[in-house]
Amino acid sequence: MDSREGRPVKKPPLRKLEHSADVPLSLEQEELWHTWPLAPESIAYNHPLLLWVDGEFDRPAWDKALALLVERHDALRTRFATSSAGVLRQVVGEAFVPEIAWHDVSSLDAYEQLVKAEIEHPFDLVKGPLLRGVGAKLGDDLHGVVLVFHRSVVDCWASGVLERELVAAYEGQALPEVGLQYPDYTIWQREWWNSPERDRLLNYWRGELLGWQPLKLPADRPPADSFDAVGDIVQWRLPSESASTLVDLAREERTSPFVILAAAYAALLAEWTGQPDVLVATALGGRTVASLSSVVGLFANTVFLRSNLDSEPTFRTLLATTRRRVIGAFSHQQAPFGQVVDDLAPTRDPNRPPLTGALLSHQEFVDPATLAPRPPGPVRAGYRDVEGGMREAKRRAGLSTRYDLELHTIVNKSMVAGLFEYRTQLFERATIEELTAKFVTSLGRYVAEPDAPLRG
Repeated sequence: MDSREGRPVKKPPLRKLEHSADVPLSLEQEELWHTWPLAPESIAYNHPLLLWVDGEFDRPAWDKALALLVERHDALRTRFATSSAGVLRQVVGEAFVPEIAWHDVSSLDAYEQLVKAEIEHPFDLVKGPLLRGVGAKLGDDLHGVVLVFHRSVVDCWASGVLERELVAAYEGQALPEVGLQYPDYTIWQREWWNSPERDRLLNYWRGELLGWQPLKLPADRPPADSFDAVGDIVQWRLPSESASTLVDLAREERTSPFVILAAAYAALLAEWTGQPDVLVATALGGRTVASLSSVVGLFANTVFLRSNLDSEPTFRTLLATTRRRVIGAFSHQQAPFGQVVDDLAPTRDPNRPPLTGALLSHQEFVDPATLAPRPPGPVRAGYRDVEGGMREAKRRAGLSTRYDLELHTIVNKSMVAGLFEYRTQLFERATIEELTAKFVTSLGRYVAEPDAPLRG
């Protein structure tokens, strides 16, 4: 099909390839590579995986399991370089055994300080490796481990893949055969992006963001000369009655809870900033091909949701508009974030996220009772679970925040909850606590009275 008609072009097949030890960067990696020299000391893209091991700890088995993961996944052996011809490459090295520094500590506070120091240490994308870790014995029957990856090689989904494989390998289970590797994806992506599909996707985003203006969040402090990614969180939970009403409204409007939350977030930002034209970034998994589900690497992409509150008299009308915008954005999500940004605003400010300082991130679960239970074992995740959903332990251990303000939401059958994550360089905690209370109150009112005036 011809992309000039506004329809997608058929993609080339994604297949396992024979390739050299160095291959092109993916477009997602290229975006991070270009931002890294602007702030090489930044920890904004450090991605931690915190784990606890209950009972007797078998350190040789742990080291063996971790080494197996490094051997299995090219991304974990990757660093970046520029060739003599000036071409950016990802260099996949030989297998190695990651060095984990082990400590004996007497308290959780002492362990959290170790974790914080590990998270807040920057990576060198040229020298590598782009993973490291620290572990501690907190008692005869409890050990803690944090593995820290750079986002250029491990996104959130990949972190889950690694967690499952590490647990299985440590417990002596056989792992499935490795299929595609991340370099297979990058070669495929480059071939596809150089097709007419590129123009179709960029044309969509040019039209969607025409006349865009930066969102001016009312910070407590002006931006500093250098970007500081240190963040904090304020958690919230919607009362159960309002949560049920939200789910019912989504069903009534034939939409999703995510769309309702996105609309409410846009309304909040419009009121807070005094700008009716609101642009919010939202993170997507990016794995639009099923065969990529178990591949470790960076696939996550960011798209934009735009709302104009001047033309929305009620929350129901805003909801309908938001639904159309979400469908459009998700249908054009394969335009890499960096390519869209470079097309619209090629000059970057290293102290600000591109295009907008506001992000929305969402997770949605079915009723946990319907999920297949994870077999009991000694290893458990240290900062996330379905019911709590959020990252109190990560906050206590150290938090890096890429956007000025981030709304993270989680929904299951019986719960709507989330947190606001914010850069402490810009905001006082009291400001975000007040904003959080306003959001929860407004969200409850919107879902209870969707036809009431949006302002009032």
